[in-house]
Amino acid sequence: MGRWLESYTYRIEIPWWVYGAAIFGVLFIALVTQQEHVKYCIVASKFCGLMSLFMMRVIA
Repeated sequence: MGRWLESYTYRIEIPWWVYGAAIFGVLFIALVTQQEHVKYCIVASKFCGLMSLFMMRVIA
């Protein structure tokens, strides 16, 4: 099969940096997504904490 692929008419050479750029892009998107999710969770937990304090004062 390797010989068939070497003589393939539409064969192209892909430089190593294309793979590196793709890996970097995927990791960058994953880290940004994770960071935004952590920020959302922090804000939500602070909001829930403030709401519980408010509710305890209203009930008491």
